[in-house]
Amino acid sequence: MLSGIFLYVLCSFSPFAYVSGEIIPYYSNAKKDAAYFSAGIKGTLKLYNNLTAYEDISLYKSFETDMLTYRDYLYHPMYHLYSFDKQPVITQHDIFDVRLEHAYIMLNKNHLSVLTGRDTLNWPGDLLFSGYHIPYNFIYRAKFKKGGLLFETFHAIPMDTFEFKRICGHRLQIHYLSVDFVLEEGVSSAEKDFFKYINPIAPFYIIQRRGMSNSDNLLGLVGIMHKNFSVFFLDDDFIVDKGGTSKYGIKLQLKYGPVKFWSVAIPRYTYTHVTDTNAWSLAGSPIGYRYGNDLLDFYCTYKKNWAKGELELTGIVLNHGTGTLDEHWENSGNPRNPRFPGGIVQRIYGIHTSFTRNNNTISMFLHRIHNYRNIEGNNFYEIGVWLKFYAEQRINIIKD
Repeated sequence: MLSGIFLYVLCSFSPFAYVSGEIIPYYSNAKKDAAYFSAGIKGTLKLYNNLTAYEDISLYKSFETDMLTYRDYLYHPMYHLYSFDKQPVITQHDIFDVRLEHAYIMLNKNHLSVLTGRDTLNWPGDLLFSGYHIPYNFIYRAKFKKGGLLFETFHAIPMDTFEFKRICGHRLQIHYLSVDFVLEEGVSSAEKDFFKYINPIAPFYIIQRRGMSNSDNLLGLVGIMHKNFSVFFLDDDFIVDKGGTSKYGIKLQLKYGPVKFWSVAIPRYTYTHVTDTNAWSLAGSPIGYRYGNDLLDFYCTYKKNWAKGELELTGIVLNHGTGTLDEHWENSGNPRNPRFPGGIVQRIYGIHTSFTRNNNTISMFLHRIHNYRNIEGNNFYEIGVWLKFYAEQRINIIKD
C-alpha cells in the first residue's frame, strides 16, 4: 500500500527547473544600472482529487549601482531582500539569497476554489491590490464564480512587517450584458484581536465601526469595465464636508483597436494612515498603485500580435510630487486637500518599445527626466536596453 501511495505521488508531481533574469544596461546621469538573476524549481503536486499543491522556490541575485525606490520604473520588489534581520537565508548576501514566491495548497470544487499558503494578488483597477509587492501568506483565499457572478475573499498575514499586521479583502464582480461592475474593499489591521476580520463575508466597515477600536485602515473601490473603456474610483477617505483631507484615486482607461490610453490621479496622503503600521504598504512597496500617491500619470500603448511574437510601443508622462507613504495628514501643518502633485515635482517623459517572444523580451527606452528624486534642477536624459529572459525544462522523474 505504501509503495502504491509513493508511486501515486511521483506520478502526480510535475516539476520544472527554470532560470530567469533581467539585464538593464543603459546610459544615464543617475547611474542606475541593474541586473537580476534567479534559478529555481517549481511544480504542482496533485494530493487528492481536486486538491493540489504548488511551490516556486529559487535562488536569486540582484545587482544595482544605486538602491532604487518604488518611485523608479526599474524598481523590482521581487528581487529585494525583505527582513528586519538583514542576514540572508543561505550564505552571504553578496553571493545569493532565497526567494519563495508561491507555496500553497488549493481545493477546486465545482464553482468554488479555496487556497491557503503563499501567493500573489492582483485585482482589477490596480488601485487597491496591484500585486506589485512581495506575496502574502494567506490564512485563506476563497473564490466563488458562477455565471456572471464572482466573489472573492481573503485573510492574509504579510511577512517581515509589523507584528500582528494583517491584510484582508473582499471583491464582488458582476457581469451584465457587456459590462462588469466591480466592488472591492480592503483593510489593514494590527490589533491583537487576530479574529477581528476572520469572517469571510462580513463587511469590513461594519466590523471596524462596531469594534473596540476603529483605527484600522479601511479602503474601498468601485469600478466599471468594458472592452473599450474602464473607470475605477478608490475611496480611502473621500470627504465632502468640513474636516480632514480627501484621500482617493481615479483611473480611466480607453481602448480603440490596438491602442490603449490610461491615466491615474492620486492625491497626496492617499494610502497613508495616522499610524505607520496601517499604511497601505508592505515592506516598503505600495500595496495599491505601484508608484504610491501624490501623482498624475498618463500612458498610451500600441500593441501588435502575430505568430512570431508581440510588439509594443508605449509613451509615458509621469508626474510625481514629494508625497510618500510614510507620512500622514494629521498634524502635518499642510492645508486641507493640498494641490497634487505637490512640492518639487519629478517629471518623466518617455518612449518604450519592446518585442516579446516565448517569454523573452527585449525593450529599448528613451526618457527625459526633470527633477529626479524631487531634486530641483536634477535633469537628464537616459537611454538603454531592457532584456528579460525566461527558460524552463520539465524534470522527468519517471521515464517513459
